[in-house]
Formats: sequence, C-alpha cells, structure tokens
Amino acid sequence: MLGSALRERLAPAAVRSALLLAAVSGIPAVAGGLAGTSDAQTSSDPAAALIARLAVLQRPQTPSDVLPSGLELPARGQGTIIPSLTRLVATPLGTSVYLTVFTPAGGSLPLWSPRLGDQVSLVSVTDRGAELTEPVPAVDLSNGNTVAIIGSGSPPGPDYYVGIVPDGVAQVAWTFANSQGKHPYRVTAQASNNVAVAPFHPGTPFLLRAAWYAADGRGVPTSDSALLHAIAARQSIERKRIIRRDARIRYRPANALLAAFPVFNVTSRTGVKVGGLTISHPALSSLPLAILEITGYAGNHRFNPGLDPKDIRQATTASGVSAWIVPGARTLCVAVVDKPRFPLFAGTGAGMGCSRDVAAALADGSGISSDRWHYGVLPKTKPTLTIRTGPHSNKTIHPPDGVYIYRTRG
Repeated sequence: MLGSALRERLAPAAVRSALLLAAVSGIPAVAGGLAGTSDAQTSSDPAAALIARLAVLQRPQTPSDVLPSGLELPARGQGTIIPSLTRLVATPLGTSVYLTVFTPAGGSLPLWSPRLGDQVSLVSVTDRGAELTEPVPAVDLSNGNTVAIIGSGSPPGPDYYVGIVPDGVAQVAWTFANSQGKHPYRVTAQASNNVAVAPFHPGTPFLLRAAWYAADGRGVPTSDSALLHAIAARQSIERKRIIRRDARIRYRPANALLAAFPVFNVTSRTGVKVGGLTISHPALSSLPLAILEITGYAGNHRFNPGLDPKDIRQATTASGVSAWIVPGARTLCVAVVDKPRFPLFAGTGAGMGCSRDVAAALADGSGISSDRWHYGVLPKTKPTLTIRTGPHSNKTIHPPDGVYIYRTRG
C-alpha cells in the first residue's frame, strides 16, 4: 500500500513531536493571503498584530526570556527568530517553554502569506534538545484547535499538551480521544502568559474539541476559518499544478488490462448505474486532491507503475463510498480516500493497492482494504469472489463490471 504525501497528519507514533493536532502537518496554506485586511497587513511593524493580542509580548524582555545560546531548532518551515520577541512562558517539569516570534517563512509557497505579518510559535527546550510548534500569524490566534504535544527532558518525564491563547482567555478545556475516536479524555488548564499547559495522557493523543473561557466563566469564541481558508486555497494551487503535470503524462495503460476489465468500457463522465454502484470516467479536474497526489506519488518510487490518471475510473456506492481504479503500463491499482475520524483534521489522505505486475492483475485483479472496508476490481476471467462477511461467515459475490466495495462486520 502506498502512502499519500498528504498522510503526514498526526499519528500515534508522532505524539512526542510538537505537531499540530488540528492541521494537516505537510499541507502548506495559502501563498496569497486571506480575504479581508489584518493589522499585520497595514502596520509598518510586522509583529504589531501579534503584540496587540498577546500581552506577554508587551512586557519588557528579561534575561530569562532569551533562548539558550547555540540552540538548534528543527526545520519546520519557519522564518528567522526575532531575538527581542522571545518570552519564557512556562516551566513544566523538565521543560522550558518559550513563546517565540519568527519572521514569515520563505519559499515559493510558504505556510502563510508574508503579508499576514510575523508568526508565533512555542519552542520547548529540554536537555535533549528543542521542539517547536507550527508558527502561525495573528490571524490564526483565534484557532482553539491548535494544540500540540511536547516532551520533557531525560530521564524521560511527563509530556504535555500545550496551546497558545490570545488575551482574554483564562481557561481552556480540551477533549482528546484514542486513534479510534473513543475513550474521550477531558482536561482543563488555566492560561498564563498567553499559554495553556496540561499533562499529556498517552492513550488519547487526538484532539476532538476545544473550548476557551474568560475569567468570569463565559465562553470565548474560537474559529479555525483562517486555517481552513488557507488550506483550501493552497490545495487549489496544488491541484492546478498536478493537473498540468498529469496532462503531460505519456504513459499508456497496458492494452491487456483495458481489454480484461469491463470497468474500462465505461466512458461516461457523469456515471452509469451498474448494480449498486455508479461507475464513471472522471475528468482530472473532478478528482480529489488526495487521489491526484497519490497517483503522482507512485511514480516517484523505484518501481514506476506507469500510471496515467486520465484513464482512471471511479466507482461509488449509493451511500457515497468511492474507489478509484487506475490502470498503468506495468500494474493495476485501486485507490481510496481516507475518512477522517476527527472533525478537527483539515484534510484527508489516500491509500492505494497495486498488483505485482500486469500478469498478476489479469489473473486476480487488484484491491485494497482499509478499516474493514474492501475495495477491488476483478477481470472477466474471474467473475466471482468469496468474501468474509463476519468472524465465521463467508459469501460469494458476483460484482457488476468486476468492481466491489463492501465492509465486513468484524
């Protein structure tokens, strides 16, 4: 199974890194800025909007606020530290947490538009080194879903949930869950120095929801609209780039594949009903970004399957579950889009299963399984498939046009 370039979202193995729980870690956001005008866009001081919303930056810097000399930070696409805008904001056991302001990131498609001004991050320092959260501009400071996990020093001590909060927020309430979205764990933390810190619960690294409260107990509104807008705009740019690239692909699917699988006889863009499925030959412009990503990602590996997304077919159930069948010069692949369990994730990834080669596809077809869902396609010479319908039960199916999408009960 090939992993999409978009699958760098938080996973249990990554909980010791300072990753955002609510964002897609490898998806940069818009390069051109957001609708409307922020203080950062109109002030001559790029840090003005941050200083206006973070009181800790308004007090004088003391010697303890300065980052340790010689500190090496991991590269997370950040710009340059502004030395006068660092503040020591928390000292949980084994860790020193600094609120740090960076200049905007460079590059052709930075995370946020430089027009939005400087960006703020939490830098955690231990005797094992330093971590930092994703730097964000002032326009994203109302995003209550921006929560990270930081580690402690050696010997390993407790880890912590941390988040930046703007002025007016006195307390936060975070609810986390396990990788199945179950066993919620709720923690509250008092805000101090524009930061909230709470003990980390190792069984629940995924944020389900967040709430902010003022000193008098009233709720403080939060919004992740700036981040979602930025991601959507960035995805639009990426989609156009990939489509231009795919339009130039010169691979042609193996003729034997096209002849052996009835699904490739469908040429309708809008789709035709075949049994309980709707099968179509979608245009590149209508493909999900995750599918565009993963079909291009496959060609970057040592084994180049020679995929041409222009020849893709889509199969969709009445309930909206889809699979994409992609023929190649050397293989046949079936791709699916992940279904996020967590509402705070801002994007999706994809998975893809491919046959070993054309001969294997002609003999047995191709498919992929994910979270008890099974997706695949069969050749004319193998019209039936025996599937497991439960822990102790099987069933033989005769999928129309050879395409099947089903889910087991256990």
